[in-house]
Amino acid sequence: ITRPLSQKHLLTSGMEARGGNVSGQELYRTATDEIYYSGSLGFIGLYIQDEYTLPIEKLKLIAGIRADVASFRKGHQEVINPSSKTGFPGSFYENFTSTGWSAISPKLSLQYNISPEKTTYILTGAGFNPPNIDDLVKSGKIRKGFRLANPTLQPEKIMNFEAGFKGKIFDELYLSTALYHSPGRDFHYLVATGDTVDTGGSSLKPVYRRENISRVSVTGLELNLVYSFKRQLSLQSGYSYNHSVIREYSGSETLEGNFLAEVPAHLLHAGITWQNRLFTVLLNCNYTDSQYADDENMVLLEDHFLVNMKLQTTILNHLNIYFTCQNIFDVEFIDRKNQLSPGRFIMTGLKYNF
Repeated sequence: ITRPLSQKHLLTSGMEARGGNVSGQELYRTATDEIYYSGSLGFIGLYIQDEYTLPIEKLKLIAGIRADVASFRKGHQEVINPSSKTGFPGSFYENFTSTGWSAISPKLSLQYNISPEKTTYILTGAGFNPPNIDDLVKSGKIRKGFRLANPTLQPEKIMNFEAGFKGKIFDELYLSTALYHSPGRDFHYLVATGDTVDTGGSSLKPVYRRENISRVSVTGLELNLVYSFKRQLSLQSGYSYNHSVIREYSGSETLEGNFLAEVPAHLLHAGITWQNRLFTVLLNCNYTDSQYADDENMVLLEDHFLVNMKLQTTILNHLNIYFTCQNIFDVEFIDRKNQLSPGRFIMTGLKYNF
């Protein structure tokens, strides 16, 4: 709900509510293992914000606060006849303790409107994120190995300090940029336990568990440019830099100072879109920097550069025909899940809009 309180105050308030239940099982057709799990997670958040136009022309102060409450209930896990496929020492049944969390998250931002099409800002705010229900109750195979449930996982909290600009630079060139620093506590992170299990592959796979990392630091830069030529031809480019490091982890000192896994330092995107009365062509390329695949920073995945294309046209005002080709040059690389890329991927289809 948004409404002006006066010429200088614009008040916004709202509510967000989410709820979910899981009741699942992991059955192994080539082994005796049976894993059953269930749980319920509820979440509600209330927030209010005031946008105040300061006496200084074009300057606005935005202040807000948010209250969040989350609850985990009816969690359980049962393991029957475990084997080396899952690595559990024996059959067991466990009811997880119900728990709840709450947080108050403030936000403060100063925004300066250089012109109707140019805005610069600085802001600080807090964030709160409860655990994922699968991380709380579900044990089973994942692409990287085997994941154990962690019913004691706590919410993660983060502070964000950011400065940025967005608007038209000249002609039809639009720029948006942001510089940010985000220290986080109790960060959710998939950590290897040191154990391995036989999941049916050619080698033993590591066992993981979602844990709370005491302290992390995320610093980065984002830059995006869009230029349009008479609405038929447009160019887009983007670059991001991310420096994400584990500052403190009580479970193992060997992780302190390590980079977060599956987070490349550099990402680069560039694309061109050409649209006319007959068809639309999109051509883009993406560069992904090298990144670590594991929490101990022992496995470094190589960087890769991909080129993709999409061609689409609409006939009879309702029928859309499209053709896409991802990874045009059939580049081979290992992805963040330690899997070989599928290579060139071609897809075509029809879509009808009533």
